[in-house]
Amino acid sequence: MAAGGFTLPEVQAMYDDLLAQGSESVEAALAVGVTVEEVDIADLQEAVEGLQAPRAVAVYRNLLAGSENHLQAFSR
Repeated sequence: MAAGGFTLPEVQAMYDDLLAQGSESVEAALAVGVTVEEVDIADLQEAVEGLQAPRAVAVYRNLLAGSENHLQAFSR
């Protein structure tokens, strides 16, 4: 699919909504960045729960650390 195209309607709707919100101003774009990272963090925390494979846990923790760093950057 082309950039910005998603097969799941709910994901497409969320993308379209966030894109519209973020296009309003620099401040709005930063707020959208915060929202995206908060959702990513929640999803990653949920995904890592109950994982037993050490390498998979390490991957999720690294992704989580990245999202936390991004969240801090957007929040500043």
